[in-house]
Amino acid sequence: MDEKIKKSAKQIFELVGQAIFFAQLMEKELAFLIMVPEIIKNKKLPNSNRIYQEIKKLNKDTFGQLLKKLKNHATMNDATQKILEEALKKRNLLAHDFFHSHQGKLEDISKHKIMKDEIVEMRDLFKSIYDKLNQESRRNLRNSGLI
Repeated sequence: MDEKIKKSAKQIFELVGQAIFFAQLMEKELAFLIMVPEIIKNKKLPNSNRIYQEIKKLNKDTFGQLLKKLKNHATMNDATQKILEEALKKRNLLAHDFFHSHQGKLEDISKHKIMKDEIVEMRDLFKSIYDKLNQESRRNLRNSGLI
């Protein structure tokens, strides 16, 4: 692999790392949002041991399972539900099939832009959703007087 291809491939891997970073933030924020009704009901933030136990339990859930739990805990409009389901598809593609679906394209620099654009789209989607979920968590906690 020549240096130009290696440099471009490195950029792809860096973008994948960024996308995974925001996917993880999105998932953890989704898990926290599931905890919010209990926090509001108890009118206090849980202690660190309780948060750790709940996060440990929620970490066993897939993103799809977390979405189902969120639907049981919160009312979502169709647009929100649709974007979260799209994020689930993109997250699963990134985690399980992205490189397989682009098999042989790392050696072909002419295909790198397509790959980069796809990853940037995922990264930006995950970040946008994380930001919205985080705002919702904070809004709920602020409205309950906890922050």
